[in-house]
Amino acid sequence: MNIIQITKIMMVQMLMTLTDNRKKNFKRQLENAIHIGTGNNDTFIQTNYTIQNDERNLVVTDENHPNNEELQEIPNTQAVRQKKKHFSAKLKVTKKRQRNPNEGLKVKRMINRERSEAYVNCKGEFKPAKTLFTGALCPEKCRLKCSEAFTLEEREQLFTSYYKLDINSMLQMLCIKVCHLGSELVQSIIKLRLISTLLPLGENKPLFVKELSSNCIT
Repeated sequence: MNIIQITKIMMVQMLMTLTDNRKKNFKRQLENAIHIGTGNNDTFIQTNYTIQNDERNLVVTDENHPNNEELQEIPNTQAVRQKKKHFSAKLKVTKKRQRNPNEGLKVKRMINRERSEAYVNCKGEFKPAKTLFTGALCPEKCRLKCSEAFTLEEREQLFTSYYKLDINSMLQMLCIKVCHLGSELVQSIIKLRLISTLLPLGENKPLFVKELSSNCIT
């Protein structure tokens, strides 16, 4: 790269930094002549330049050049459109503790009680987990004989399926057949008994007779 090309590049860079009015004056001077200092001998070279404004590049060409090639492409940063910056909404940072209802002691206690697991009640008493009773369901003299009607495997299946239900399903559970055991009290029918009173007339008791006659008792 010779001195002429270097000076042209420097002129174009200076042209980009000037204002509009100064650009016009500087463009006229650039089109007339470029002064190049080469040692002690100063010479003037008459050249004709054309400046093409592109959206992204500023191209300078020399008409006197034999091949009319582009000398250099300088990026025009002023013509490039800047993209809009989109900022995402910031998360609300608070010092307040986030509420998690599943971590509450009352909720954990209720869940363990519904699942027949061990828990500690509100009074601090430990309640063990519920287990299936494997012994006899009823005494020997029972007429229903529940121990023979249900096997141990069937009882375990009923136990697990029942405690997998939620509390509302447990309360709304219906039985197929309800058996009432034990003696019941029956209201006895008692006949009404009429009692009549007689007052002997042989006795002289006027005060007693007056009180009885006032009550209409004969």
